[in-house]
Amino acid sequence: MALQGDNLLVHADAMVYVNHGISIAAVNESFHRLMLSPDVDQRLRTLEAFMEHMALSSLALTGGQRVEQLLKLYVGKLLVHGHTPSQSHVALTRFRSPAPECTRMNVG
Repeated sequence: MALQGDNLLVHADAMVYVNHGISIAAVNESFHRLMLSPDVDQRLRTLEAFMEHMALSSLALTGGQRVEQLLKLYVGKLLVHGHTPSQSHVALTRFRSPAPECTRMNVG
């Protein structure tokens, strides 16, 4: 997770980040610790949380509110995300493409 100007950059269109901290630094530190941890079960649970996919859809009462929550919490004005990990061949192929699909949602 990173903030570049007013752009909040995240990988997944999921709410998994709020379980890892209330600041960008805390989220990144939590994931860093997770990657160094020998706890495979915790890694799998986190990967499953990333597979929430479409949590930030353009539906105002669900995705829109979640986008606003993330932007307020992590102090951004525009949320930019890539793809959620998926077991489907199609998603993995798109993820490995030279220019991964990106959804930009401007709120407020």
